[in-house]
Amino acid sequence: YGHGRHLAIDIGGTNLRVGFVELLTVESAISASNGAMTTSNGINGINGTTSSSIEDQAVQTLPTGRLHRQLEKSWPISNHLKSDNAESLFLWIGKCIAEVVEEGCKAFNLSIEAPLPLGITFSFPVEQPSLEKAIISSMGKGFAIPPHVDLGLRLQAAYDKHRGDNLPPIYVAAIANDSVSTLISFIFNYDRLAHRRAAMGLILGTGSNATIPVKLSLLHPSKRPKNVNVLPGEKVEDAKIAVNTE
Repeated sequence: YGHGRHLAIDIGGTNLRVGFVELLTVESAISASNGAMTTSNGINGINGTTSSSIEDQAVQTLPTGRLHRQLEKSWPISNHLKSDNAESLFLWIGKCIAEVVEEGCKAFNLSIEAPLPLGITFSFPVEQPSLEKAIISSMGKGFAIPPHVDLGLRLQAAYDKHRGDNLPPIYVAAIANDSVSTLISFIFNYDRLAHRRAAMGLILGTGSNATIPVKLSLLHPSKRPKNVNVLPGEKVEDAKIAVNTE
């Protein structure tokens, strides 16, 4: 999922957001934004200076350069939906997802045969045995949804009830909370730039939350995830993970 167009939803304590996110390589982002940093004086660069290196150009075009948000819509989550049963809330979310997907099919000429990968930001405590699976622990923030609900399955089922035959199916590719998503998006934008480093993801919204990247070996065994995927040639103990403090 390092590049391409993906469906994304953000379920927070106050609002629901649904949209598409296009992920670009550094080279593609620079090519797409060529000339975007030109000032009214016709001078490229920062503070009136010119720049020609790929790294310097990336500094100018990022963070929005590699991550494009498209067709994004936002809805307030009403108190009625918060206090009602889980089925009502998920059906409403499914309807909102279908609305954006329908617009995406028209705007991007999406195939109705190819399943859309879905990334979910979920700002509530979950038990997460894998990246794409999350079991709700408790909601809080005024929500009356019971624990032990499979988030991904419920969202897919709710979307399927609204999509009909004219929209593509979806599948859950990743689930993360808001602070982890913030951290990862910053790393995605600045990972190749030696003078920039993502140190923390911090959220100050309906609730407050933070995450930091740490080596797996620094965590107590009871805090380590059961399954950890590493890159080829990388040792498990050297792998860094984002600690979810939700």
